[in-house]
Amino acid sequence: MDQSDIYRAFESFDFDKCANYGPTLTAVREQHAQQLDERGEKPTPEDDEQLILQTKAYIFCTETDNILELSDYAQWKLQEEESKVTNSYEEVVEMILQNKPVPGIQQIPTTLHDESEASETKLSARPKPWESKDN
Repeated sequence: MDQSDIYRAFESFDFDKCANYGPTLTAVREQHAQQLDERGEKPTPEDDEQLILQTKAYIFCTETDNILELSDYAQWKLQEEESKVTNSYEEVVEMILQNKPVPGIQQIPTTLHDESEASETKLSARPKPWESKDN
């Protein structure tokens, strides 16, 4: 099992079904809140997200006996997201080159209308400020 397989297994791991996840996360949050309280600080949403990720990594490693470095995982995840965008861009270019419709793009007809079909103007042009009726 290479590192990418471990990262994919981590992403698909069902933490809700793991009996240790909930109590461990609660204990980690309480300990973190106590440490912040001692320093006179308040927890932030970013802190909580990081605690959740670290707890998930801990639970995943203990349940599966795999090693997961969070910094390497974050780098891998970023590369995965970038490759999805690149593939998507390449797919769009390929669709355009093959003259296939691109999903999400509105098709606008290339027809030109004949001037004779235009309706006749019924209103006069609005006067400009310097063209007042009083002068």
